[in-house]
Amino acid sequence: QRHGLDPTAPAYAATRAFSLGRGASAALLAPREVQVLKLLADGMTYREAADALGVQWRTVQTHAYHAYSKLGVTRRLAAVETARRLGVI
Repeated sequence: QRHGLDPTAPAYAATRAFSLGRGASAALLAPREVQVLKLLADGMTYREAADALGVQWRTVQTHAYHAYSKLGVTRRLAAVETARRLGVI
């Protein structure tokens, strides 16, 4: 909260993932990884998401790849679909 992030959504997503038996991978997504996935789900490129978050595009790429790894996928579309199915975004 100190950094302007609402912890409610990630906490809810983690609880939901565990209750659905989907495993810890989705629950371990960092709040910034969730933010990045939401922006990518909205159709933004890494560069557009970076501009929206005020960071470098490589930073967004790193957050995305960490999220992909935690979700057990290798592509953006698969990450977005998995995150939606798990209720993360």
